[in-house]
Amino acid sequence: MKTAKKNIITLATLMTMLGQAPQALADYPFIEEPIDTASSAWHMSDSGYIVGTALNSQNIVRIHPAEGTLEIPLPQGATRCFAPVVSNAGVVAFRCRVPVPGQGTADRGFVFQNGAVLPLELLPGGRADYSYPVGIAGDGRVLARGVFYDQQNNFHSIFPFLRLLNNEVQRVQTDFPGEEWGIDPAGMSRGGAFYIGNDYTSGEFVAAVNGTSVEYPQLNGNALMISGVDDYGTVAVRTVFGRVGLWGGGLFGDITPALEAGLGSLSDDRYQIRGLNNANQTLVGRLNNYEDYLRAAGVYDPSQSRVLKFESDFSGDGRGICAVGALLDIDSAGNALLMASMSGVDQYGEPVCLPSQPVKLHRQHFQPGDANCDGAVNNFDVDAFAQLLTDSEIWGLLHTRCNQLEVGDINSDGLVNNFDVDPFVDLLL
Repeated sequence: MKTAKKNIITLATLMTMLGQAPQALADYPFIEEPIDTASSAWHMSDSGYIVGTALNSQNIVRIHPAEGTLEIPLPQGATRCFAPVVSNAGVVAFRCRVPVPGQGTADRGFVFQNGAVLPLELLPGGRADYSYPVGIAGDGRVLARGVFYDQQNNFHSIFPFLRLLNNEVQRVQTDFPGEEWGIDPAGMSRGGAFYIGNDYTSGEFVAAVNGTSVEYPQLNGNALMISGVDDYGTVAVRTVFGRVGLWGGGLFGDITPALEAGLGSLSDDRYQIRGLNNANQTLVGRLNNYEDYLRAAGVYDPSQSRVLKFESDFSGDGRGICAVGALLDIDSAGNALLMASMSGVDQYGEPVCLPSQPVKLHRQHFQPGDANCDGAVNNFDVDAFAQLLTDSEIWGLLHTRCNQLEVGDINSDGLVNNFDVDPFVDLLL
């Protein structure tokens, strides 16, 4: 049991060291892993699977560090296949344009499972055109869309449905206004929460979480564009007037100021925002102009209200992102997937941007107590830990590579405060 004297001395020692500011570290909290494929990546699972398609949409590949690259067999007669998503077990759902007797061609959904490609069957009682998956949960449930016609060939509705783990199909019912006139499912979290919307009329959306529908109305009269949802129903949104943020619990949290600080000044409504994990980390980017589009990308970290930037790197040393072409996905651990060019050198040793390819950015994680973010927990962390307790904002500016909860919440209660001092001292002994 710790004594009172030990607590007092330790805290006093920490406080007296505040005058020695820690050195700032590079704002680059990711380790790059270029994905060796000619395909364009689309989606990744928490278990490490990545799926993508070739630029001509004539193949779908599944990539895994231990299993290598697998080319998914396509349905007979398929001419265009794209938008694959993958579960933790490697189940792949995707969309293909295929011939349909009496109708020419139509988009259909398919699932690759246990070595076979199966059609994404719809509910009985009619037919569906342009049915395709829009998301997949980590356990393999598939969220899909259908344009449903009854047996008399009358248009019925656009509606979302779920393919369950036993291959049964279940229509998603909501009390959303105008359901019979077009409810589009739009995305799904890895835990199975999903969001759907009626942007044909009001621009409002509903997130379904554990069977409960949560409505997200317009913000200040402007329709929302939702691009990510976590397992608890928090959504990442962009509005038509250029604000971006997170909406949960009936409140809109505007993260645009953090984007301005992290990625440059806000000059128009061309922000894009994509992907949200359970830590509310959000993949973001800007499309102002060609140069800014290449440079401006990052992950918003709510614990410090800042953006972890994917820096351009024209030094030619092979470290860093040279150009970001597309923001794609973020997994539960905060790793990012994007299409990007890496920096490199040409035959004359001059810095160049290499051809664009999928790149996975592994978020660097730091141990509890590693307050100076150097990869070790020792006495060199005392100054930084003291500053984290007394001025977390300054600490965040000086230690941009790591997350304050990750390194400072020593007692795992979700807070960084004086109750973490004793556990921190124990780590040093």
